[in-house]
Amino acid sequence: MTSTASSEPPVGGGPRAGADSGESLTGRDREAADIDRTLNDPDGPRIIFVVGERGAGRTVFLRAAARRHGAAGGAVLSVDCVPGDALRPYLLVLRLVKTLEQHRPSPYGPRRTGDPVAEMTAAVEQGDRAAAAEALTRALAHAAPAIVVVDDVQYADPASVDLLGGLDMTQAAPGVRLVLSLLRPGGVAGRREAPSGADAAGLLPVRHPAARVIEMAPLARGEVAALLAQRLQAVPDGALTGLVHETSRGLPAAIDILLAEWARHGEVLTAGRLALLYGGRLLPTAPRDNRFTEALRALGEPAEKVASGLSVLWPLGPAVCALIAEVYGLSAADVQAGLRELLDAGIVEELPVREDGATRGWRFRVPLTEYAVRERLGPLERGRLAAAAVQALWAAEDRTGGGDERGGWIVGAEPAAYLVAEADAGTYLPDRIVEAGPLIDPERAVTELVAATERMGRAPGRRFTLRWLMAAAQLAGKTATRDELLLARAMRALVEADHRSVRGAVEELLQSAAGRGGPSEESLQIGISALVGATSGAGLFLELSHMTEARWWWPLGLPPAAVALGRALALRCLGRWGAAEDVLGQSEAQWSAGAAGVLPEVYRGIAELVRGRPERFRRSLTLPEIGGLSEQGRQMVTLVQVQQLLNSGDLREAADLLAARRMTVEETPAFVRFQWRRLEGRWDEAMGHLRWLRANGHPVASSLDIHLYPERATVLLLARGRIGATRRLIADIREGLGPLAEPRHLLDRAEAEVARVLGDPAEAVRVLRRGVETARTHGEVFATDELLAELAGLLVQAGDFPGAAECVRRLEEIAARTESGRSRLLWLVASARLHAAGDPDAARKHLTDAVALARSREQPFETATTLRAAARLGENPSALLTEAYELLGQVGAPLWRFRTRTDMRRARVPVPDHDQAMAEGDQLLATLVSEGLRNRQIAAVLGLSPDAVANRLTRLFARTGARSRTELATAVLRRSMPAADW
Repeated sequence: MTSTASSEPPVGGGPRAGADSGESLTGRDREAADIDRTLNDPDGPRIIFVVGERGAGRTVFLRAAARRHGAAGGAVLSVDCVPGDALRPYLLVLRLVKTLEQHRPSPYGPRRTGDPVAEMTAAVEQGDRAAAAEALTRALAHAAPAIVVVDDVQYADPASVDLLGGLDMTQAAPGVRLVLSLLRPGGVAGRREAPSGADAAGLLPVRHPAARVIEMAPLARGEVAALLAQRLQAVPDGALTGLVHETSRGLPAAIDILLAEWARHGEVLTAGRLALLYGGRLLPTAPRDNRFTEALRALGEPAEKVASGLSVLWPLGPAVCALIAEVYGLSAADVQAGLRELLDAGIVEELPVREDGATRGWRFRVPLTEYAVRERLGPLERGRLAAAAVQALWAAEDRTGGGDERGGWIVGAEPAAYLVAEADAGTYLPDRIVEAGPLIDPERAVTELVAATERMGRAPGRRFTLRWLMAAAQLAGKTATRDELLLARAMRALVEADHRSVRGAVEELLQSAAGRGGPSEESLQIGISALVGATSGAGLFLELSHMTEARWWWPLGLPPAAVALGRALALRCLGRWGAAEDVLGQSEAQWSAGAAGVLPEVYRGIAELVRGRPERFRRSLTLPEIGGLSEQGRQMVTLVQVQQLLNSGDLREAADLLAARRMTVEETPAFVRFQWRRLEGRWDEAMGHLRWLRANGHPVASSLDIHLYPERATVLLLARGRIGATRRLIADIREGLGPLAEPRHLLDRAEAEVARVLGDPAEAVRVLRRGVETARTHGEVFATDELLAELAGLLVQAGDFPGAAECVRRLEEIAARTESGRSRLLWLVASARLHAAGDPDAARKHLTDAVALARSREQPFETATTLRAAARLGENPSALLTEAYELLGQVGAPLWRFRTRTDMRRARVPVPDHDQAMAEGDQLLATLVSEGLRNRQIAAVLGLSPDAVANRLTRLFARTGARSRTELATAVLRRSMPAADW
C-alpha cells in the first residue's frame, strides 16, 4: 500500500501491463462531469464511489479527476491499495490516519489529547475495532479540506473495509471527502452469505446509501471508435472498430492491450486518415501477459484448469462441467470450486438463465481473456478439449438427430450437449474439428468441414474456411478427394486475395497427385491459373520471369500442354502479350477436346483482344463446353472473363455474364469488386476495396494483366483533389513493375491527366504520345482508345487540327474493330470536339449520340463526363450541366463538381444548395493545400487565377482561425469523409 499527501494528483502504483497507462478520458465525459460537479458542491455527498470492472479505467479516471481538482487549488491526498494488503488487519485505516494527520491544519495547534497515529498503531496491534474507528473519526474531524482518494479498495483488508462500511462522515471536517475506487466484477451469481475481502468491498456502496456512486460502464461502439482514433491518430475503419469493441467489450484496458499487441507485430496500417488491420489478421498472435491473464493466474488451481477448459468448451452450455472433469481428470467438486472462483473474480460470468431458472452455462466476461487463454494451450491439450467437444456434439446428434438450445439434446444423465445461442453456430464445430485433428473420425470430419465451407458461400471475408479446407485435405489422405479439397482451397484463397495460400495449395496439389498420374486436365489448368495469378498478384516479377521458361515447370512433372499454359500465363502477366499468344497458339492441339480446352481458349481470346482482335474472346463468352466444367472450373473461367469485361468498361455485359453463370459480384476478388463499384459510381466502396487490398499485403504494382485496378484508382483520387496521392501512386506502380515488366501505356494516361489538371498541356501531350507509341511498339490496341481521345482533345485546344484528326481516325478504327461501347463513346466525343468549329451539325449529331450511349451504359462518372463535354459544345447546356453536377455529387468527385459549378455560372445556370457548394469548395481547397500544392498550382487545378485562390484562402483562414496551411487543412478536413483516402 502506498500513500501521498499533495495538492498534485496522485501518482498511484504505476501502469498496468499493456499500454493502458495513458491519461485519456475518451468516452468518460459524462462521468468526469459527474465527479467534478460532486466535488465542487459544498453540500454534496461526503463519500464518492467510483465502481467498475477490471480494465474499465478507474485508476486513470481518478488521476485525471485529482489533477483537475488540484489545478483548481484543491488538496488531494492519495492512498492506494495493492494485492497483499488483505493479510494485514486495519492497514488501510492506519494509512488513512497517517495521511490525514500529515495534512492537519496549523490552526488546531498542539494536541490536547492523544496522538491519533499512536492510538491507531496500538489499535492495529491489539485488533481493537472501536479504538481504530475512534482514531479515524478524530483524524477526519481535524483534517484540512481535501479529497482523499483511495484506489483499488478491493485489495484492502476486511477489517478496514468493515470499519469504512460503518463510517459516519458527518463528523468529518468541512471540505473533507473520501473518493473510493473499487472493482466490481459483475455477473457474479449467488454470493456467499458472509462476504469478506473483495466481496465485502463490493458491498460498501450498499452500506452508504447517501454516497455518490459513479459507474464506469464499458464504452459503447462509438466511444470505442473515438478512443481508437485518439490512440492511432487516424480514423479506424468499421471492421477494426467492430472487432475491438466485440473483443474488449468496451473496456479501455482491453482495447489498449489489443493495440499494443498489434503494434508489436506491426499489424495496424494507416492508409491516409484511416487505420485498418494489416494482412487479414484478426486477433494478435500469442498475446503476452496482461492484467486479465494475471488475475486468472493469481487464482491458481483448479480455477486455471477450468478456465482453460472453458476457453474451448463454454459454447456447450451446462455440459461443459462434465467435459472439463473428464479431460483433466478433475472431480465434479473441483470443477465447481474453480468455476466459483472464476465467477467471484469477474473473469467468467453466468449466461442469462432460462425462463424456468435453469442454468444455461458460462462464458468469459472479456472475450480477449478467452482468446488469450485458448491461444496458450498446448496442441495436445487443445486437441483433447476440441475432441471432447466434437464427440459430445456428434454423439448427441446421433442419438436424437440434432437439436439446438431451444429443443436441447438429452444424453444420458449428464446435462445436454448443445450450442448456446451466444456461440457462433456456423464456425464452432468446424473450428473444433480442425483442432481435434486425428483424435476424431477422419471421414466424418472431412464431410463436416466440406459441408461447413459450402454453407459459408463463396463470398470473400471468410478466410477461416481456408483453414477448414486445409485440415480436411490433411485428414483425407493421399486420395482424389484430397486433390479436390486442395483445388477448392486454392480457388477460395484466390477470391480472398491470399496469395500465399493459393501457392501452397496448388504446389501441394501438384506434388501429391504426381504419384497417381497427376490431376485431371481441367484441375491442372485451374491450379496453374491460380498459381501464376497468385505469383503475379504478389508482385513477384522475378519469379514470373522464371515461370516463362519451360525448365521452371519441369520438376513438377507436368505434361507439355500444362507447361505451355503456365508459360503463357506468366508471359501475359509480364505484359508480353504477343509471346503469350504465340505459346497458346502453338499448344492448342495438345489439349483434349471439350471442357479441357475452355480455359486455354479464354486466355488466347484475351491475348488477341488486347492486340485488337476481339472475335475469339467474344466467342468464348458463350462456349457450350463451359457447362461441362466443374464448379471450380466455371468459377475460374467466369472470374477471368468478368475481369476483362470490366477492364474494357463493359459493366452491363459483365453483369449479364455473372447472372448467367449464377454468380454475384460479392463472390469475386476485391480487385474485381473495385472495378465494378468504380464503374457503378459507388466510389467510397471502391476505395474501401483498395484499402482492403493494401492492408492485406497486395502490392500496387502486381500483374500487368490486372494492375488496372490501382491505375484506375488514380481517376478517383484525382477527382477528389488528391493530386499528390495520385502522383505517388503512379510512381509506386512504375517502381514496383521494375525492369522485368514491360512498360504499360495506361500509366501514361494517368500521368498525362495529372499534367493536364496542373495546367501543363504540353507535358500531357508528350506523355500521351509516348503512350500511343509504346502501345504500337508492343502491338497492343487495348486501352489506346483513352490515350487517343485525350490526345485529340488537347490537340484541338492547341490548334493542331491535322494531328487531332489523325487521332480521331485511329480511334474510329479501334471502335469499329473492337465493337467496344467505351471506344465508340470516346470516338463520338472526340469527333464532336474536332468538328465543333468547322461542322457544327456533325458535332451536334455526334454529341446527341454520345449522350444517348453514355446514358444507356449506366456508368455515372462516364455519363457526367460526357454531359459536361456536350454542354461545353452544345447550344442548351442548362439541363446537361445540372444532370452532370448531380451525378458527380453521387460518386463523390468534388474537383470535377467544382469545375462544373464554374461552367454553370458561366452559362448562367443556377447552382443548387449554395451552402453545400461553399462547404464542398472549402473542403476541396483544404485538400489541395494538404496535398502540398502552391497557390499557382491550385489555381491551375481549379481553373481560377492565383489572386482568386489567395482571396479564397484568406477567407478560409479567417473562418477557421487557422494560423498555417497545415492547421487549415486539419481544421477543414476533419469534417470530411475519410473514405476518400487511399
